[in-house]
Amino acid sequence: MMRSLSLKPTLIVAVAALAVALIFVAPSSAEQLSTYGYNAGHLTQTKANRMVGGDANTVRIYVDWRRVEPTAPVSGVHDWHWRVFDNDLDYAANATDADHPSGLKVILEVIGAPGWAGGNDCISDPEPGETAGCPELDAPGENDGLNHWPDWRNFVSAVVAHAEERHPGELIGVEAWNEPNGRVGGGIDPIVYARLVLHTYNALKPTYPNLTIIMGGLVAGPSDWLDDPPYMGQAEYLANVLYWFINNGYTGTDVKFDAISNHPYPKTAEVPDAWNKTQDKIEELKSWRDVYDTFCSPLCGFHKPIWVTEVGVSSYDAEHPAQGWTKQDEALQNVFNHIDLETKVAICHTLNDNPAVKGVATEIDSPADAFGTRTKTDVAKPSFVTLRDIWP
Repeated sequence: MMRSLSLKPTLIVAVAALAVALIFVAPSSAEQLSTYGYNAGHLTQTKANRMVGGDANTVRIYVDWRRVEPTAPVSGVHDWHWRVFDNDLDYAANATDADHPSGLKVILEVIGAPGWAGGNDCISDPEPGETAGCPELDAPGENDGLNHWPDWRNFVSAVVAHAEERHPGELIGVEAWNEPNGRVGGGIDPIVYARLVLHTYNALKPTYPNLTIIMGGLVAGPSDWLDDPPYMGQAEYLANVLYWFINNGYTGTDVKFDAISNHPYPKTAEVPDAWNKTQDKIEELKSWRDVYDTFCSPLCGFHKPIWVTEVGVSSYDAEHPAQGWTKQDEALQNVFNHIDLETKVAICHTLNDNPAVKGVATEIDSPADAFGTRTKTDVAKPSFVTLRDIWP
């Protein structure tokens, strides 16, 4: 469980003194994006092919330590379970469409800790024989108080080495955890999270200097997503993480991550509210990054880019489904056309709607089910065509 941490007095003074304002960024074309595509969780070949057919060049998939290494190593020998991960890598590499035979690059989200490493053994999307019903993610050592950071480093190193051996050059980034400040699944103490980022970087960067190590996915959605203390808004959480680095002597280029990830979900699909709220969330995170940049030193070189590794708008409209599709289309069009020039990476929430809880093929049960640009029966919504036309 994540514990609440208050901002350090030094940082509060710095923030007050610097008073970095949110800056409006004039609308600009999405053509500056170099990396764009879909968040997938896990892939099928059909889904990967649909992505490249929609002009995506990247997919974000996750690797759960609980699945990859469910049992502790014995005398230094690890029992790695690669089948699900291999399928995802192969589907991405082999993704093809009549006009796009190039495959997909991959952003990896590394998450979870198995029970033997102080976490838990439940998996939210279980395979046969795996334990279900436990979506919460525990940090290494959270439940046993032991030092499992060497085990975490072994895990992330093995994952990247395996991916590079299977499909060299497919990976472009590794995102450490998902929404660590959020109350849904991934929330952990920001100081513990700072250590997790540090260990991820130190495990990977010496061997893979060109791989982008990403501070993972601060959720910046509606306030009611973060209203269950001790979960924090993205600005306060980032401030705590950055203060830990400062307090431990890591400043400027010594800070152990290459980019900050943001999930700037708007609260509604109303236009222009969706893109305005999305841009506000990006600007909020940029302002805190800039506070840190100035705080540590004008010469520290901290200015890390922001990657949007999830953003989306639900098409849910119980009474008027067609209107919901139109609202989603217009909102996503505005979001991707107005992402600021500093943002080079933007990943749409998901390709397909979630299967409805009641299992009825034509039914969407809630807004959370309808973030896809294609339906769960794989019918393209207008937003799929719009993003295909917007992306370079």
